[in-house]
Order: sequence, then C-alpha cells, then structure tokens
Amino acid sequence: MEKEILAQIKALPKNAALYQADRFKKNNDGSFYAFEIDHYRISYRKLPKEIRILRIRHSSRKPFTR
Repeated sequence: MEKEILAQIKALPKNAALYQADRFKKNNDGSFYAFEIDHYRISYRKLPKEIRILRIRHSSRKPFTR
C-alpha cells in the first residue's frame, strides 16, 4: 500500500492534472487536486514549477475542509 501511494505521488509531475479537482477544498482556484488509493486520500496542489503534497489522510476520517 505504501509503495503504491509513493509510486502515484512520484508519477504526478508527468501528469499532475490527471486527477479531479479537490471537491472538499473551499474556494478552489483550480490548482488543488486529490485522489484516493486503498482508502487513503492524497491532496496536492499543482503550481507552475512544483507540486506540493498537502495531506495524506485515511478516508474513514471526516474530511477536513478549508
């Protein structure tokens, strides 16, 4: 499971917009994305020169909205 998550994170620079916009992010300007693997939700932000991993959270937890 950990290896799958890390593999998906490492692949983000090749296609960062592959996943949907983060539906839990309030006032999302289109740069916040999220995806799930094995009940883990990974939230990240795509910026012009970098991708920032914001949160890795088990999806059984209530979503934290901002």
